Amino acid sequence: MVDCTDECIQCLVPVRARQEGLQCDMCGRWQHRKCNTGVSRADYWAAVKSGISIDWNCNTCTFTDEPTSHPVDDPATPAMEHEPYIPCS
Repeated sequence: MVDCTDECIQCLVPVRARQEGLQCDMCGRWQHRKCNTGVSRADYWAAVKSGISIDWNCNTCTFTDEPTSHPVDDPATPAMEHEPYIPCS
């Protein structure tokens, strides 16, 4: 679940509700969809509406094939269970 203080790994601004956040499947860090994720708005919202996760890796993990030093809170959680958008309360 996204913490309202999680910073976007691209722009360093917190990823908040309704900002179309994506969580990296490898390192678990968050990024705004519009901050160079390569995911279109149409694809993002289609996934949200259908409840399907988006398989996505941040640029750091994509180019290194290894997670960065920021692991997912629960390493036992499979990457496929990451939600494309989780609003903060």
